[in-house]
Amino acid sequence: MKKIPFFAVKRQHDGIAPELRRAVCRVLDSGSYILGAEGRAFEAEYGRLLGSRHVLGVSSGTAALRLALKALGVGHGDDVVVPAMTFIATATAVSGLPLTLPNPGSGGTRHAFNLFVVRLEDRDSLAGHLAARGIGSAVYYPAPLHLIPAYRGLGHKAGDFPEAERAARTGLALPIFPELTEDEAGFVCEAVKSFFK
Repeated sequence: MKKIPFFAVKRQHDGIAPELRRAVCRVLDSGSYILGAEGRAFEAEYGRLLGSRHVLGVSSGTAALRLALKALGVGHGDDVVVPAMTFIATATAVSGLPLTLPNPGSGGTRHAFNLFVVRLEDRDSLAGHLAARGIGSAVYYPAPLHLIPAYRGLGHKAGDFPEAERAARTGLALPIFPELTEDEAGFVCEAVKSFFK
């Protein structure tokens, strides 16, 4: 049976493995694991790619969000609005600041470009249908922020953000990654279409 993973990190790694090994060896040989020449070279190359004179490599997406907020002068006393349907790190980045979830009438859920999410009431049946054909899928955000225990203190309850709750209940992410072949993408499409026949 053909197997199409939800995400294929190994395929991505295999394509750049020799370059990664050389870079890791350069870092190990230098003894500079942070703030060294490799980090500066990455920042310069990424800056050229972006057309920006100022680029900083940081340890995580959360650190990047915190740095951006600080650069914008956001601090205590400022309200920070985050989407109700997002990765928890979006909210974690603003921990310690007054956090506000947007009014449900202010717009729908948007998904990042690295996800291809379909929505249907019976998503578990579609996931099973795909799995039976060797196709991986995933539920990325099983709960919106306001229903995650860490954010109970915001005072929201089920029903406060109905569209985010519906997206959490109905969303199923399909395979999408740079190394997914056209043949594999076609196979996934045909499998999804066959579910609805």
